[in-house]
Amino acid sequence: MSRDLTRLLCDDMSRDLMCLLCDDMSRDLTCLLTCVLCDDMSRDLTCLLCDDMSRDLMCSLCDDMSRDLKCLFTCVFCDDMSRDLTCLLCEDMSRDLTCLLCDGMFRDLTCLLCDDMSRDLTRFLCDEMSRDLTRLFCDDMSRDLTCLLCDDMFRDLSCLLCD
Repeated sequence: MSRDLTRLLCDDMSRDLMCLLCDDMSRDLTCLLTCVLCDDMSRDLTCLLCDDMSRDLMCSLCDDMSRDLKCLFTCVFCDDMSRDLTCLLCEDMSRDLTCLLCDGMFRDLTCLLCDDMSRDLTRFLCDEMSRDLTRLFCDDMSRDLTCLLCDDMFRDLSCLLCD
């Protein structure tokens, strides 16, 4: 990866997410996922997203959230994006996640997760993209996320995403 994610997430961010997402990461994604999604969350993601953020992401992703994760993911990944995620990432952010993830959204996000992956993010998240992403995170999830994150990842991340 030629550039880190600091510029993508927040210009004032004191640390980047490169180590979590790049193909050369030295540790797995558990720290990123447990912080946001698991019930035993011990810290928020404020430091990962924006130092100036006035609230954490727990309200958006924890089990007590009043709405499902569909809106969180469809906003970023679905072609029919109707709103941005600025309020979830930084209240002062003036641009949406389209430019945060990829300037112009002209390339897929596979390079952020695995350089060897030949599929785009649509297939990366769901082979047919025939169902929304809420099913990937709901209690009735029938498959783990190992293949979604990296084909070489052998441990199951489903416990981090589903009770």
